[in-house]
Amino acid sequence: IKINEQYLAKEPTRQQLHNTIIEEFLHSITKNTIEEYVDIKNIGPDGKLVYEFKNDKKAPASLRTLMIVYQQAIDQIVKEQGIDNVLKTIDSFNNVKNDNNTANSLVVNNQNELDVYRVSDINEFIAGIFIKNSNFAKKMANTKYLQSDKSILQKFVETLGKMFYDILPNKRQDSISANTLK
Repeated sequence: IKINEQYLAKEPTRQQLHNTIIEEFLHSITKNTIEEYVDIKNIGPDGKLVYEFKNDKKAPASLRTLMIVYQQAIDQIVKEQGIDNVLKTIDSFNNVKNDNNTANSLVVNNQNELDVYRVSDINEFIAGIFIKNSNFAKKMANTKYLQSDKSILQKFVETLGKMFYDILPNKRQDSISANTLK
């Protein structure tokens, strides 16, 4: 796990540092695993996620469901902030990442920008939902998943647990990750 020296120079609180370490750890677990099965392009001008499953891999049903859960989260943020604002904010994040080759240089000015950041990338979505007591996780807990009796957060936890079991190496049903997410 790498943490940007500029971030550390800002003397983050213990909780902020804790959240950053958890977030980076989750990125390390999920990024390569997801990229093995799916190629995510972007969020289109209609607010729909543009992606395709790789032909040479049979993506597990749990990963396919995770993509739907992610789309539901995007839909909620687009509904709240408007597609033009969401796309403009994502473009500004991408420009900073491209200029500095790191997300640690991003400056998020308010909760709306942070919510957009959380849906700008599936890895940020996964990490953001795990941050204890985050506004984003609370929002997902209060947003209905499709026409079900579950929230996006509940469906996410259910799906990620199944996904870890389906695709992580040396999977075991009694693993820490599977039991923790149930």
